[in-house]
Amino acid sequence: MYQGRGVSGADFCLWVIPGLLIPAGLILAGLSLTVDGSAPNGLSTAGRPWLCTGLVLLIPFAVIAYRRFQAIHTEIAVHQNGLHLVGIAGKSIRLGWDEIEAVYIRGTRRQFFGRPISDRYALTLVTGEGRSFHIPDRIADLDKLAETIRLRIEARLRSGIMAKIDRGEAVDFGPVAITTAGLRTGRRNWTWDDVDAIRIANGSLMIESGGSRVAIPASEIPNTTLLLDLAARFGSGPGNL
Repeated sequence: MYQGRGVSGADFCLWVIPGLLIPAGLILAGLSLTVDGSAPNGLSTAGRPWLCTGLVLLIPFAVIAYRRFQAIHTEIAVHQNGLHLVGIAGKSIRLGWDEIEAVYIRGTRRQFFGRPISDRYALTLVTGEGRSFHIPDRIADLDKLAETIRLRIEARLRSGIMAKIDRGEAVDFGPVAITTAGLRTGRRNWTWDDVDAIRIANGSLMIESGGSRVAIPASEIPNTTLLLDLAARFGSGPGNL
């Protein structure tokens, strides 16, 4: 069982307290400037900019707070036949392994003055019918959950993809298509002899050829490990995974 994480002490220090105090201070300042005994009706427009600014800042804070607290009630259970998603889009959903056709995983590393402080993951599941389920990054051990799902789905898809390649058909991985002859992205085409390396780095799929490099956001590419496996099969090693 993978559950949503609560709001930590660091969250309170970094965004809860500032997110409350700053808008509240601006609103109180605006109210104090609005009350003016010398004005004809006892009210002044001098505090209006302060009030508007405080309210504008309060809205994104409320949205962020809602999403964070909503994640607390999210649970994901891994079963032999699939997944049970609780609290995703406010629903309870059961997904069989055979329903999931694509797994999008994006990992980003937070840094502070060049030093890594934490890793964040984004996980999206897409069914054969085109339904998408975004797993919030506030799920505890999301990296382990993503790896578990990836292994199950790619093991099921691998044989079918290899069969298509052996028949000479193209296999699409989002914006990247792979064939026995090479790969293409949009209007760019490479033969396998042209490709020096394909690897995942800094959250992007890097295609290196002849000293040039093309970067495609990994979040746009499903089943990236299968893509890298195919590239390795045709002689373009995956590089730094």
